[in-house]
This record gives sequence, structure tokens and C-alpha cells, in this order.
Amino acid sequence: MSIALSSVSAKRVVWAVVAVFAALFVAGCSAGSASDFEQVGSVGAALCSGLKISATAEQADPSKVDVAATGASCDVGETPVYAYYYLPPSGGYVLFQNFTASPTAVWNTAGLPSGAYQVVVVVRAASGGGQSSAYLDKSYYVGTTCSSTTAFNFSPAAPQPSGTQVTLSATATCTGSGTPTFQYLYAVAGSSSYSYVNNDSSFHAGPVAWNTAGLSGNYTLIVFARAAGNTGGG
Repeated sequence: MSIALSSVSAKRVVWAVVAVFAALFVAGCSAGSASDFEQVGSVGAALCSGLKISATAEQADPSKVDVAATGASCDVGETPVYAYYYLPPSGGYVLFQNFTASPTAVWNTAGLPSGAYQVVVVVRAASGGGQSSAYLDKSYYVGTTCSSTTAFNFSPAAPQPSGTQVTLSATATCTGSGTPTFQYLYAVAGSSSYSYVNNDSSFHAGPVAWNTAGLSGNYTLIVFARAAGNTGGG
């Protein structure tokens, strides 16, 4: 089974097997209380543009996230209004503040499943017409998450012949009392099509033995961290 990954933000470690060279990437989830913006497009003849957004958890109650819209510029005589949405790890967009003149809204994340969310703000002129939107440039993580993968370990040390059982393990830092679990993938070096190690897409709290039987050539491995019980990423 294989999956395609378009890009990975990662840290590189090098490891080699006889006839098998592995470049190990350490990839983690970034949990943030604030983020920059990215413009994502418009619908119709937009009368307002240039929207930027940010999201910051309130110090007194981190479950409440202040979402701010700035930079919207409208045609002469037009006033912007904003609608605020979030996209959960699974399912469709959820409106948490309908169109309003206020450039800020509070997103209450209390009770939401842990995981990675997208935040989107739509702006349009109060008089109607086309609209444009912006979203956070990275996912906003809710609940218990693993903020970064700190190490990717392997045993035995290289070099080893093809067919060797290579033990893979990793460590990560998590919020609260979260327990990190890990998922491992590999690909032929230079390819963007990754397969699960041992065809196992599960996240594991303990080490995983990678069976290299039948493999030869250069390979890239990636490890993803996720808090135990969190099915939405992070």
C-alpha cells in the first residue's frame, strides 16, 4: 500500500544498509497558539480583498481562540463584513460566526475532538457581491497534541545486509499528559510515493521492527507523531 506526500517539513538523519541506504526524516505536528495567514482566493467579483487572519488562544482560557481579520481593503464606499469558519479533521466546514462587521471573533474549541483544524475567514462588502477568503497558513491544533518529534532511532547500527530486522523508534513532546505514538513510512529515494512500513498504517507507542527482506536500493523513511487517542492528527 502506498500514499503520496507532496511535501514534508523534516529533519534529516542518515543510515545505511548493504544495498539499502536510508535517509531518515523526522516529522512532527506543530501546535501553535498563533499563526500567520495565506490568501486562498475569491468567488465572483470581490469588492474586498487583501484579507489576512491570525488565531491566538486566550491566556485565561486556552479553549477560546481569538480569530482576527486584518488588511481587508474594499472598493470606495464599501464596508467589509466577515464570516468565520473552522474545518475539523473530518467533515465539512462549520460556521462559528456569521457575517458581522466585527473583524474579530472568538472560536470556542471546548468539547471539540483533538486534532488539526483549519480556520477560514470570508470577507465581502456589506452591500453584497463577490467574496474572498483567507485561511491560516498551518493547521491549528486542538486538545492533546504532540508538538514535535525530537528523535528518530534505529537498531542495529549500519551497515547491515538486506533482510535485517531494523528496529525503529522515536520520541516526541506532547501537550498536557499526552502519550506520543508513531507511524512509519518509507519510499524509494527521490520518490513522493510512500508505503507504510510492514504495510501497517497504525500508530505505535513502542518500537516497530522494519522487515527489509526483498528491499534494495536507496530509501527515505519518515516518522509521524500523534498523541494517543487523537485520531485527527497532531
